[in-house]
Amino acid sequence: MTTVDGEHTELPLATEAETLAACRDHFGITLDRVPRPSGTSDSAPGV
Repeated sequence: MTTVDGEHTELPLATEAETLAACRDHFGITLDRVPRPSGTSDSAPGV
């Protein structure tokens, strides 16, 4: 979400690369991968 002159614009992040760039650019956090909620894995069994 960005705000310019009081106008809010929300653009969903479509890729992991966009998410990682947003974390870096907006919060100063450099990550190797997008965090997953606790109790989940990067790949589901059988996939």
